[in-house]
Amino acid sequence: MPRVPNEPTIQNLIELSFQIHYRARNVYRELAKRFSHHEPSAALWKSLTEDEEAQAQVLTDVLVNATVEKLVSPVPADTWANAKRIWHLVHQDLLATVKNLKDAHGIAYQLEYLEVK
Repeated sequence: MPRVPNEPTIQNLIELSFQIHYRARNVYRELAKRFSHHEPSAALWKSLTEDEEAQAQVLTDVLVNATVEKLVSPVPADTWANAKRIWHLVHQDLLATVKNLKDAHGIAYQLEYLEVK
């Protein structure tokens, strides 16, 4: 499992967010495979996979184009704590609890809710 950076800087927040998006992408990709027989759900998870990839690309672009001064800037403690909480959540074995389509939709809901919260 990747490690959480220690310092709450903009750069580390972006890197943490990048890891969160790619972990969510991998979960969605696996759900699409497991439930490929249910076309509406598989299509949803494929779309969410693409969304996570696009969001990770935006973060990469920000990271590449930001100034050093901006990247080493601190982030608020509550923002950092929330990002770390989400990171730990998405690095659990979320797929182990998926036994049926309802479970799978519950995982997707949870991931998307964390993103907008």
